[in-house]
Amino acid sequence: MEVVRLGAAPWEAALAPSEPLGAVNSGLVAAARMLASRLYGQFAEPARPLPKRAAPVFCVGSTTLGGGGKTPFSLALARALSTPSRPVALVTHRYRALATGGRSSPLSDDERYLRGRWDYVYAAPTRVAAFAAVPPEMPIVVDGPLSRATSGGASLLLHDGTTPIPPHTPPAGPLRATLERLYAAADHRLFLGPSEHRPPGFGGGPIEFHLEGLEALAALPDDAPRILVTALARPERVVAPLAAAGVRIDVHLQLPDHGLGDNGNRPVFQAVSALLARYPGAVFVASNKCMLHLPVDADDSIFGRPLHRIDRVLVPPSALLSHLRRAV
Repeated sequence: MEVVRLGAAPWEAALAPSEPLGAVNSGLVAAARMLASRLYGQFAEPARPLPKRAAPVFCVGSTTLGGGGKTPFSLALARALSTPSRPVALVTHRYRALATGGRSSPLSDDERYLRGRWDYVYAAPTRVAAFAAVPPEMPIVVDGPLSRATSGGASLLLHDGTTPIPPHTPPAGPLRATLERLYAAADHRLFLGPSEHRPPGFGGGPIEFHLEGLEALAALPDDAPRILVTALARPERVVAPLAAAGVRIDVHLQLPDHGLGDNGNRPVFQAVSALLARYPGAVFVASNKCMLHLPVDADDSIFGRPLHRIDRVLVPPSALLSHLRRAV
């Protein structure tokens, strides 16, 4: 499979690299990741406690920086805990606005993805600012790791073991702690993937995971080249389930997890045009998060070529939902 990468931010390239693992565990990249893993929490100021709320708060963190399943799980959790009379707010932050001093689009990739799927999304350049904007009577799911001491709510910690985690990968979010401290701070630990990829000492209840839209890919013509497009910190977590299902991919166009910077979508249009010049009969398979960047036509095609959408879906365990619903 040919891989084409576009414009990953330096921290993504160094700290949340994609497959193949052997290519990123050598040289300066490996040294940078090892150093960051050791120093990640040494100089971080502890977050100030947020104002106390009467409504419950649930914070979703991950054991790794980038691509840990926080966003799809937070969305599923907010949907599952909501009732018609008491919807749950989903809090996220605008990565690109924070990284570019507010010069980027008002909607970040994650925010656009969430707003297309949930009516009660609150976003700001920081999660703390978004948190403060939620009406006090609304329960909150935070798409990001805030500890109980900071948020006053329950802390959920995910480990995505769909593929093995490269060594020295820093943990995610403002907790900035070693994995042992993350484990201890979590009220609930959750795991998805093969049991052999479960980290020692993690435990955690299992999460059901599937790729939405996978069944339709079986009908793709065998003679048409297939171009996969993702916008994930760890795109191998989409590639692996496709491979396990026997779905052939010929070219993988990898977009950065959190935006394309000052050039906007122009590099994506150029890359797509160049690929179609080489593979004129291609069909596209794309994760829903990257639709913000793709030249999608009104008939849901890309420059006239068929587009098949896939999405990572994480299902909260029923036992966890029963426990959390008592708080809501």
